[in-house]
Parts: sequence; C-alpha cells; structure tokens
Amino acid sequence: MKRFYFLFLSILVSSVMFANDGCFQPLDAAANMILDPECNSPSDGWGSSSVVTEAQGAYCGNSGHVAGNWAGVYQKNTSSALELDAVYRVRAMCWFYNDGGATMIALGGGTPYFEIRYYENEAEQEYEVWKQVEYLAPSLGDGNGNVYIPYGLIDNVEVYKVVDPIILPFTKKVEFSMADGEFAKVLYVQSANLPDGDVIKVTYPAGITGPATLEANTILQGDYVDANNYRYGKDELEIQYDGTTDVTGKIRLESSNNSEVFAEIDVVIYKYSQELLNVYQAFEDEDILGGNYALNEIDTDLDLMTNISGITLTWQSSREDVIATDGKVTLQDLAVTVTLTVTFSKEGDDTLEKTIIVRTLPSEPSPYEIAIWKFDSENISFENGQVVVTSNEGEYTEGVTYKGTIKNEAQIRVIGDEGNRFNVLDLGEGRGYFDMGTEIGKEVYKLDDYSAGAYFFVDVDAANIDGHGNFLWTFANSESIGDTQMGGIFIRPTSVKYEITKTHWGGAQAFEKGDYFQKYPFPEDGRPKFQGEWHHILFVQQGDLATIYIDGDSVTSGTVSLSPMDIARPEFTGMPYNWIGRPCYASDNYMQKTLVYDFRLMSIPLTADDMAILDIENTLAALNLAYEQNPNVPDDVLEAALAALDLGDLNNVESDLTLPGSVDGYDDVTVFWSTSDPLIISEDGTVNKPKLYDATVTLTAHLMRNGRKAEKEFIATVPTDGTPFESTLVVHYDFSQVDGKTVTDIAEKGFQGTMMNDAKIAQLKLEDGTSLNVLDLGNGTGYFDLGYEIGQIMYNEAMDYTLSVYFYIDEDYEELGNAGNFLWTFSNWETEGNGHLVAILGQGQQRIELKGPGVLENVEVRDIDTGNYLPAEKGRWVHFAFVQSVDLVASVYIDGLLVAETDIFNLPPFFLPMDGRIGTMYNWIGRSCYGNDSYLRQTMIYDFRMYTEAFLEDDFQGDVMDVPATLEMLNSATMPSGLIPVRSDNSDFPYHVYAVDGKIMIDNLMERDVVSVYDMFGRKIDFARHATVEAGIYLIKINNYPAVKLMVK
Repeated sequence: MKRFYFLFLSILVSSVMFANDGCFQPLDAAANMILDPECNSPSDGWGSSSVVTEAQGAYCGNSGHVAGNWAGVYQKNTSSALELDAVYRVRAMCWFYNDGGATMIALGGGTPYFEIRYYENEAEQEYEVWKQVEYLAPSLGDGNGNVYIPYGLIDNVEVYKVVDPIILPFTKKVEFSMADGEFAKVLYVQSANLPDGDVIKVTYPAGITGPATLEANTILQGDYVDANNYRYGKDELEIQYDGTTDVTGKIRLESSNNSEVFAEIDVVIYKYSQELLNVYQAFEDEDILGGNYALNEIDTDLDLMTNISGITLTWQSSREDVIATDGKVTLQDLAVTVTLTVTFSKEGDDTLEKTIIVRTLPSEPSPYEIAIWKFDSENISFENGQVVVTSNEGEYTEGVTYKGTIKNEAQIRVIGDEGNRFNVLDLGEGRGYFDMGTEIGKEVYKLDDYSAGAYFFVDVDAANIDGHGNFLWTFANSESIGDTQMGGIFIRPTSVKYEITKTHWGGAQAFEKGDYFQKYPFPEDGRPKFQGEWHHILFVQQGDLATIYIDGDSVTSGTVSLSPMDIARPEFTGMPYNWIGRPCYASDNYMQKTLVYDFRLMSIPLTADDMAILDIENTLAALNLAYEQNPNVPDDVLEAALAALDLGDLNNVESDLTLPGSVDGYDDVTVFWSTSDPLIISEDGTVNKPKLYDATVTLTAHLMRNGRKAEKEFIATVPTDGTPFESTLVVHYDFSQVDGKTVTDIAEKGFQGTMMNDAKIAQLKLEDGTSLNVLDLGNGTGYFDLGYEIGQIMYNEAMDYTLSVYFYIDEDYEELGNAGNFLWTFSNWETEGNGHLVAILGQGQQRIELKGPGVLENVEVRDIDTGNYLPAEKGRWVHFAFVQSVDLVASVYIDGLLVAETDIFNLPPFFLPMDGRIGTMYNWIGRSCYGNDSYLRQTMIYDFRMYTEAFLEDDFQGDVMDVPATLEMLNSATMPSGLIPVRSDNSDFPYHVYAVDGKIMIDNLMERDVVSVYDMFGRKIDFARHATVEAGIYLIKINNYPAVKLMVK
C-alpha cells in the first residue's frame, strides 16, 4: 500500500505554548526588562485598556486587554532605558481580534520616539487564538521603551537586550500535506549582531530543498510604515517538499563565520494512506446538506456520515443543542452559526480534519413584509404619555403589526388638499425621531437577504445636512456604538451611503455614491435636488451584493458580506435600538427638518423589476403635489383647544397647581406638561417654594391630537418665604450632620445634600482618639448632590465668592488620567457641557472651567518653569480653593497658597442664568456634566464651603480658615483603610512619614536626603521613597534627625 506524507516543522529555538500549562516560562526571568510580564496590573498605556481574568478569556491568570482599534493600547514599560542601535528580543503571548483592528504588537520608545512593529503575514494570519509572537527589533532611539498591543489580548511579555549573535526563525509550524497538495512554504528568519559580510548557511534533510544561504542582519531592513515606525526586518526562506520522501533530520541555519551560532528546525512526518487521502480530498462541505439548500440556510437535519469506504468520520459540534453530532437540527428563535469539525481516521494512519461553518435559519421565518409605517390617523394612539403609531397591515405582513413611538420634537404633519392628503412623520428641528420599538428588532436579527426603504423630504433650510449623522434609519445594538462598539446599521441619504458593522466605524463595511444629489443653493448642474423635493430611497441586500435605489433607479452598489443576522449579539433577543431619524453615534446629528412617509422593512431582496410594484413614480408625484398644495394643514380642533386652555392667574403661586390632562369640550385632545424648573414646579403641578429667591417658571402645555402637536406657555411666579443671608458663609458641608443618605450643611440655612449611588460616610481616627466624618466617593458612580440652593446662589450672588474643599485621592487610583474626574460641578445641564462652572482634576490637570453661551474661560494650575499642567497629588490630603471677584480676577489656591491667577471677564450671574430657572440644577461633588466622563473615584472629601466674599491668601492661613492646621489634622489621622501617618516629636522635622496599605511613605524628601530603614531585628531594608514591606514595626532615620518609629499594617 503506497503511503503519502504530511510534513510538520517545529522550531526548537523557542518554546511555543498553545495551552496555559506551565503558564509563564520566560527565557531569563532575571534579565527580563518588563516588570509585570504576566500583566496582573493595569496598563501603562492609554484608552480602553484593562486587565481580564481567565474567566474573561485571559491566557493564564490575568492578561492585558484592549477593546477597540486604537481606542487605546495595553502597554508595558521597560524597567530601564533602551539604547540607541541596540537589538532587543521581544516575546509575548498574543490574541488578535478579527474585527478590522491592527493585528500587531510593537516595541517603541526612545528619543526620538520610534516603533518596530510586528505584523502577521496576511496570508497566514491566525485570529482569536493564543499564539506566541517573537521577533527582534533594533532601537532607533534612546530612552524609556515599551511594548504595546492596540487590539486584542497580551500576556507573558518579555524584552531582552541581545548582545551575542543570534539567528531567530519564528514560524511556529509549517505543514506539507498530501491532503492539500501544497509543497512550497515560506519560513521567516531574523538575525542580528553577526559579523559584517557574514551569511547564513542553510542545510536541509533529504526531501526538503531551498536556498543555500540567507542574508545576515536583516533586522535592520524592515519596511517603512511612517515617521520613525517600521515593520520588523526579516528574511524569507522559501522551502520545497518533494511529496514522497520520509523526511528525517533537521533544517539547520548557521553563521558562515561561526558554526556555534545556529538554529535548528525539527522535521516530523505524518503518514496517510491513499485510501484516507482519497476520501478526505473527495469530501465536499456540501456533502452534509441532506435536504437543505445551502450551508448558511440550514432548516432540517444534516447528513453527517460516519463511514465512507472504510474511513471513519467522527463529528464535533460547537453547539450540540442546535446541531447534534448525529446531524439532528433543532432550530432556535434566531439564526445560529455552528462550527462542525469532522475527523477522518483509519487504523495505522494519522488523522485529518475539516472544519465546516454552517448557519441554521430561525425557527419562524419572517413574513415577506415585516413592517409598513404610513402614519395614518387611524393607526395613531396616545398611550402612557406617548404618541404611538401602529404599523400598517399589508398584503404580505401576515396580520402582524408593530407599535412605534414618536419621540421629542417629532410629530405627525398633514400635507395636501382634500383628495390628495398624506399623514407624514415630521422629525422637527431638534432631536426628534421615531422609535420603531424592540419587537421589530427580533425580525431584524433574522434578516439576511432583505430590503428597506422610505420616502423623505428635507427642507431647503435644514442645518448640518453634510455633518456626521443624518441617518434616515438605524438598527443598532446600543445607543452609542462609538463607545460600546456593539455594532449597528444605518442609511444616510445625503451621501447615499449604507454602513454595517459588528463594532463601530473602525470595522465597518460601507459604500456610498457621494455626490449624487446637488445641495441648496442648487448649482443647477442636472443632478437631483436633495432638499425641497420628495425622494424615495431603497436599500437591497442579496448575498454579498448590496444596492441603493433612489426614486426607483439603481444609483450605487457594493460588496457587503455582513447582514443584520451576522451582527446579532447573544445577550439580546433582537436588535434593541431601531429608529427613524436618530444616529447610533452619540455626538452625531439627528436628521432635522425632514418629513418621512411609508417606511417599509421586507425580508426579501427586491429587484429592479419590483420598482413598478412599489409605484414609486406616482407616489412621488402625489407627495410633491401635496406639499405644493399645502405643506402643513392646520388642525382647527387642536388650535381651538389651545385657545381654550387656561390656568388663571399665576402671578403669585403659593400652593400646588392643577395641570389638566385634557381640555373641556375637546375629548380627543390630550395634554401633558413640561416645566423649565421642575425643582420649583413639577410636571404634576407640585409646588416647592424656593428658600432664597423668587422664582419665575415657564410651564409648557403640549397638546396632542392624532399625533399632531401644539404648545402653549404659561409664566408662573412663585415667591420665596426665605430671608437674606446674615453671613458670607452660605454653604458648609462638613459631613457631621447625617441622616441616611441626607447630609445637612452647618451654615445658617441648613441646606440638604444627598449621597448618591455608592457614596457614603467614612470616619477618620484623629490623634486625640476622636472620629471625623468624611465623604467617601467609592469606586463606582458615587457622587454628592449639593442641592438646588447653591445653584441659586451661583445665579444671584456669585460676584465675590470662594469655593473651598479638602480631598484625598488614593495613590492606587489609576483613572485620574481619564477625561472627567471633576472635583465639583455647577451646571445647567446633566450631560451636556454648556453652561457650567467646574473644577477638573482629570487628564493630569488641575483646572477651573467656566462655560456658557459665547463664554469659555479657564484658570489652569501649571508649573512656572515648564508651563506643563501640575497634576493633582495622590496619597495625601490636599486643600483646593477657587476665588473670583468683581475685580474680574480669578485665583486657585492649593493648601492655602496662591498657585494660579488670571483675569476672568465673566462672573456666574452673567453667563450662567437660563430663562425659567433660578439656579444651576446639577450641583455635584465628584461627577462631571459631560455624559461619557469618568466619575472621581477612590477619593474622600471633607469640609466643602462657599463664601460670598473673595478670599486672599491670608484668609486661608488662619484669619478665616486655618488650612495648614486642618491639613495637619487630616494627614495625621488614621484613614478608613488603615493608613497610619506618623510624625516625629521634633517640631523642626520637615518630613511626613506614614504607612499606606503596606507601604512606607515619606513626603518632602529631597534628592540629597539620606534615608535608612530598619526592621525590628535591626536589619536594613532597601528603600526608594515608597517601599512595600511586610507588616511590623520599623525605624526610619533621615539624615541626622532622630529616628521615627512606624507601624505598618
């Protein structure tokens, strides 16, 4: 019996691990330049990096993780500086995502900054498997270095300086198989530090042929990427197997000048009989179809054969609940992709495997027409305070309808004269949109080949039509896929663009026509006018071909391999966010001043021949005529109800108001209310009398009838029953007066604030044995709501004023470099950064920002010499104060000392006030007014104050506030986590010695200071400013001062 051979090459020079047995086995643990090679600590890099556990996919223990392509890097710094022109050996276990990201790791650093990047050969790229990357990189600069990955997982990071000559082949496995008939392969080889003029000799065992020599030191010849960035340099060794020889021996790569510099590659032969190869090579994926039409359309049992001509076939399934190993198929609610692995075996032979990817269809197919929304009056209802529009029944909807909701400024508009009148969706001028609901999302997840279309009309004065967003419809897995990277779909008429992605724009498949329409003011170049005319847009996908039709004509097409079915997520039962007019990127533009009619979603791909069935030409003619006849037919009943609605005299509101939900005599008109200041008059009419100042509140009645809206405003004045302040200390939270989550301030008015989420009270143990309450913001979304009254003071009395607080940021807090980390916030908006006064500690800054309409001013704490930002200190109590005066001078004080001062031409009473409010409504400690910012975490707060006078430096030094004494008290206290600061009895002792979580800490050290640390047995302990030690008692001697005794817990 003739035998054929399968060749396997395994490299001896590196130990490649595909399982986590043995976990980390470095080449030389002592010489490794990476301090945390097993990635147990957070990244030294930036962005969305984190540490994941084995349960979350880590290689062994913990691994570094980066969620998005260049949204961040997981980085590990080298323990010492890289040397110019030196060679380094980089090793790491890597898991690269197959989602459009950069499949590489890089060695970078130095001055100037450089990178040597490792890229996988594209033809041999392996995704989403753990593999060891190993390569040589020359340093093109000198200075601190790092190894990073931008898109995937990394673990077991090693960097070594290479001094001796080295030859490094790093192809992990080469296979020559009679099963696939490929007998030519490429090995990649690097070398460095070989003598000038040297070459690498290559010898082969019988049956293997290839070049006799390779160039030496090819590491220096990497491909240019961009400024100071290169791919790793390598040489390619093309080898050939004769296909018949039973190979024995090794491939040897050897320096021609030094035989002791070499690398060897083992050769292993796997043997196959002709019978096994015949069955394996003849087997086609489609052989398993049985009664199914295609591998991606499985809806009945598969034919998983177990024996062919004496060859045994053994099956494995990635989802046995969907496809069992005997081929039985159990359909699920949604489509499921299943990996089937078949092993071909025969006694005495090695085995061969094939992998087959199949997809089962949903158990209940979608009707041809899934949903039709024409916004007819009979389909409009008012439910739970919202305008609901039920989809139309069509010839092929099979009686199924869906309920959508009109949101924000969107409403129903009627256009045309009697006999040619249409109800259309008016998206409005703000953030109006139509929410198609979650039920239709279940059908979206079933879509493979499909069609979606709608008629639309954009006003000639619509703003930002070419800006980001302007999506006519959106199907998405989150409200902001730019942040969550969970995938979505949209159509953008202005550029005739379609896009689908499993993540966000970085991994999207898209195509667009671009300049199909002419925009207002129209150049009259013959192209269709985008604004001022009705158009129809239709998207069709059939297989990998996608087409966009405008007004019934095919105008652009592209290859799109993803379908809605492909971006379904297992945590959802359907696409959760399905909208008309709203983008799936949080900062993008809504589609404004746009009318929409007859949105349709179909589970079949329409063709050019089907355009006549849709009757697009006649419908467009009727819509354009209707808009010309009357672009907005008034609702006489709604106008009459609006005139009849009255609340009486609102000039002196002393008690709760009755805000009616209907209008007498107009039963089909519904009323709901909004208020400019819900803290004074709520939407249900409850009145809370202001404690400080008279309030003027705008109450807006929103009348609705058949989805159409009208509004009427009422101005209400609510007088205060409060009295003027007797002191300039107007707010003072020392956190001593606590009842549950409520904290009462100890200034004269007794305002109340609230600890939100995981914010709580913690206690410090003072040196005299007493306790002191402080606010602990926690490690999540904790913050302190200061209450509405301080916002009213900002509107009315913040001409000369001082804001003051003490804070302690844990030295282990790793997120202070993120955007956000606001110490305090006084804002008109909860999640929009416009109209505020904030203190920012994030991104390595200490900065005050004042922002309002036409106003943006900052007071920044910077180093006097370098001009760089001075970051907030961690690991000790810090006092921070901001002062602004009518003299238009703004100042920042830290620890009672002036550190920044500038001219500021805007005071809060001038740029903050909004009509209908008497103060900023969002007044917080520890939370930002920007929606995506980080909360200030792992931080304690003490003694927040506001004065209506502008302090000077002396006022912080004991005249009004004794900041140094308070800091002495706080920094000498025992912290809730067991921190025990220690001070010498010597009053002249200039240092602060204390312990934090097992570390000896010394503040105020200078480079010239000599520190000696001894344990209780008299043994000297190595110390480098912050030293981690075992629990016990230690003596710390600094210069010639008396020794300080310190207990470390």
